[in-house]
Amino acid sequence: MIEHLDGMNRLRAGLHVPGNVLVACKRCNNEKRRDDSLRILLLARSGWESFLSHDGTRCVAPCRTCLYWESIWPDGAERRMRLTENLERIRSFRNSFSEFQRALPSLMEAQPALLTKLYTDCQAFAEREINSLLADFGSLTDRVS
Repeated sequence: MIEHLDGMNRLRAGLHVPGNVLVACKRCNNEKRRDDSLRILLLARSGWESFLSHDGTRCVAPCRTCLYWESIWPDGAERRMRLTENLERIRSFRNSFSEFQRALPSLMEAQPALLTKLYTDCQAFAEREINSLLADFGSLTDRVS
Protein backbone atom coordinates (compact mmCIF):
# COMPACT_ATOMS: atom_id res chain seq x y z
CA MET A 1 0.00 0.00 0.00
CA ILE A 2 1.05 3.57 -0.54
CA GLU A 3 1.20 5.39 2.77
CA HIS A 4 2.13 8.89 3.83
CA LEU A 5 4.90 9.52 6.30
CA ASP A 6 3.06 12.57 7.57
CA GLY A 7 -0.63 11.64 7.42
CA MET A 8 -2.51 13.00 4.44
CA ASN A 9 -5.59 14.00 6.37
CA ARG A 10 -7.22 17.13 7.67
CA LEU A 11 -5.57 16.83 11.08
CA ARG A 12 -1.99 16.27 9.91
CA ALA A 13 -1.98 18.08 6.55
CA GLY A 14 0.62 15.70 5.14
CA LEU A 15 1.06 16.19 1.41
CA HIS A 16 1.26 13.71 -1.45
CA VAL A 17 4.75 14.76 -2.45
CA PRO A 18 8.01 12.91 -3.10
CA GLY A 19 9.63 12.10 0.22
CA ASN A 20 6.31 11.88 2.07
CA VAL A 21 5.15 8.73 0.30
CA LEU A 22 6.30 5.26 1.27
CA VAL A 23 5.24 1.67 0.84
CA ALA A 24 3.74 0.01 3.90
CA CYS A 25 1.99 -3.28 4.39
CA LYS A 26 -1.74 -3.11 4.98
CA ARG A 27 -1.36 -4.22 8.59
CA CYS A 28 1.10 -1.41 9.47
CA ASN A 29 -0.99 1.13 7.60
CA ASN A 30 -4.11 0.12 9.53
CA GLU A 31 -2.27 0.10 12.86
CA LYS A 32 -0.78 3.56 12.24
CA ARG A 33 -4.23 4.99 11.52
CA ARG A 34 -5.20 4.42 15.14
CA ASP A 35 -2.71 7.13 16.15
CA ASP A 36 -3.03 9.31 13.05
CA SER A 37 -6.80 9.64 13.32
CA LEU A 38 -6.61 11.23 16.79
CA ARG A 39 -7.06 14.98 16.92
CA ILE A 40 -4.11 15.19 19.34
CA LEU A 41 -1.40 12.56 19.04
CA LEU A 42 -0.33 11.04 22.31
CA LEU A 43 3.37 10.39 21.74
CA ALA A 44 4.61 12.65 18.93
CA ARG A 45 3.68 15.35 16.39
CA SER A 46 3.18 13.12 13.33
CA GLY A 47 1.27 9.90 12.83
CA TRP A 48 4.21 7.63 11.98
CA GLU A 49 6.37 9.26 14.64
CA SER A 50 3.67 8.65 17.22
CA PHE A 51 3.11 5.12 15.93
CA LEU A 52 6.82 4.30 16.21
CA SER A 53 7.00 5.75 19.73
CA HIS A 54 4.92 2.89 21.16
CA ASP A 55 7.90 0.96 22.51
CA GLY A 56 6.11 -0.38 25.60
CA THR A 57 7.66 2.14 27.98
CA ARG A 58 5.62 5.32 27.44
CA CYS A 59 2.01 4.15 27.58
CA VAL A 60 0.19 3.78 30.90
CA ALA A 61 -0.74 0.18 30.13
CA PRO A 62 0.24 -1.98 27.19
CA CYS A 63 -1.87 -0.45 24.44
CA ARG A 64 -2.86 -2.14 21.18
CA THR A 65 -0.05 -0.43 19.27
CA CYS A 66 2.58 -1.48 21.84
CA LEU A 67 1.25 -5.04 21.59
CA TYR A 68 1.43 -4.82 17.80
CA TRP A 69 5.13 -3.90 17.89
CA GLU A 70 5.76 -6.65 20.44
CA SER A 71 4.25 -9.15 17.98
CA ILE A 72 6.70 -7.92 15.30
CA TRP A 73 9.81 -7.84 17.52
CA PRO A 74 9.29 -9.93 20.70
CA ASP A 75 12.76 -9.04 22.01
CA GLY A 76 12.41 -5.70 23.83
CA ALA A 77 15.95 -4.50 23.07
CA GLU A 78 15.62 -5.22 19.36
CA ARG A 79 12.17 -3.58 19.29
CA ARG A 80 13.45 -0.38 20.89
CA MET A 81 16.49 -0.30 18.57
CA ARG A 82 14.42 -0.76 15.39
CA LEU A 83 11.76 1.74 16.45
CA THR A 84 14.46 4.28 17.33
CA GLU A 85 16.19 3.80 13.95
CA ASN A 86 12.93 4.42 12.12
CA LEU A 87 12.06 7.42 14.28
CA GLU A 88 15.40 8.96 13.33
CA ARG A 89 14.61 8.46 9.63
CA ILE A 90 11.28 10.23 10.06
CA ARG A 91 12.78 13.09 12.02
CA SER A 92 15.43 13.51 9.35
CA PHE A 93 12.71 13.73 6.69
CA ARG A 94 10.67 16.24 8.68
CA ASN A 95 13.77 18.40 9.27
CA SER A 96 14.11 18.72 5.49
CA PHE A 97 10.85 20.72 5.49
CA SER A 98 11.38 22.88 8.56
CA GLU A 99 9.76 25.98 7.00
CA PHE A 100 6.53 24.09 6.37
CA GLN A 101 6.60 22.61 9.87
CA ARG A 102 6.96 26.09 11.39
CA ALA A 103 4.12 27.50 9.26
CA LEU A 104 1.70 24.60 9.66
CA PRO A 105 0.22 25.54 13.08
CA SER A 106 -0.58 29.05 11.84
CA LEU A 107 -2.00 27.69 8.60
CA MET A 108 -4.20 25.24 10.46
CA GLU A 109 -5.59 28.04 12.59
CA ALA A 110 -5.84 30.83 10.02
CA GLN A 111 -6.51 28.95 6.79
CA PRO A 112 -8.45 25.73 7.49
CA ALA A 113 -10.35 26.03 4.19
CA LEU A 114 -7.06 26.32 2.28
CA LEU A 115 -5.68 23.21 3.97
CA THR A 116 -8.90 21.32 3.23
CA LYS A 117 -8.59 22.32 -0.45
CA LEU A 118 -4.93 21.32 -0.46
CA TYR A 119 -5.84 17.96 1.07
CA THR A 120 -8.62 17.41 -1.49
CA ASP A 121 -6.40 18.40 -4.41
CA CYS A 122 -3.57 16.15 -3.20
CA GLN A 123 -5.96 13.24 -2.71
CA ALA A 124 -7.34 13.67 -6.24
CA PHE A 125 -3.81 13.88 -7.63
CA ALA A 126 -2.76 10.74 -5.74
CA GLU A 127 -5.78 8.81 -7.01
CA ARG A 128 -5.14 9.87 -10.63
CA GLU A 129 -1.46 8.93 -10.41
CA ILE A 130 -2.15 5.56 -8.82
CA ASN A 131 -4.85 4.74 -11.38
CA SER A 132 -2.53 5.81 -14.20
CA LEU A 133 0.28 3.60 -12.89
CA LEU A 134 -2.11 0.66 -12.53
CA ALA A 135 -3.36 1.18 -16.09
CA ASP A 136 0.23 1.36 -17.40
CA PHE A 137 1.11 -1.77 -15.46
CA GLY A 138 -1.96 -3.54 -16.86
CA SER A 139 -0.96 -2.57 -20.40
CA LEU A 140 2.57 -3.80 -19.79
CA THR A 141 1.43 -7.17 -18.43
CA ASP A 142 -1.02 -7.56 -21.36
CA ARG A 143 1.85 -7.06 -23.83
CA VAL A 144 4.10 -9.52 -22.00
CA SER A 145 1.42 -12.23 -21.90
